[in-house]
Amino acid sequence: APIGGDATARGSGGDSGGHVPRASGYVCDVTDEDAVSACFDVICKEHGRIDALVCNAGISAVGQVAEAKAADMDKCYAVNVKGVFHCLKHGVRLMLADGKGGAIVNLASIASLIGLADRFIYSMT
Repeated sequence: APIGGDATARGSGGDSGGHVPRASGYVCDVTDEDAVSACFDVICKEHGRIDALVCNAGISAVGQVAEAKAADMDKCYAVNVKGVFHCLKHGVRLMLADGKGGAIVNLASIASLIGLADRFIYSMT
């Protein structure tokens, strides 16, 4: 989970010319596209650009098909699918803004390959 504030990576600096990279955590509701856009704008303002994006938001609903609620499906879809889309859309927008591009990693669960009976909604998304 993202944590507000900055953390400085500790290391030798290696061949980075002594530059110690910074990492920052941000809190954002990925289901809200306007919030995602605003969050990415803040990140770009504070760091100058977006070099890399890792999409890893995901939630699960537990239960069998017969007892599932549409609201559970809607919530999982909003986070697990649309949330990734929102982050990709606005991350790429900023990566391309200066012509330098960037790197994207989309993570997925093994549940997308091996179904779990009591987490079928999660497996679907």
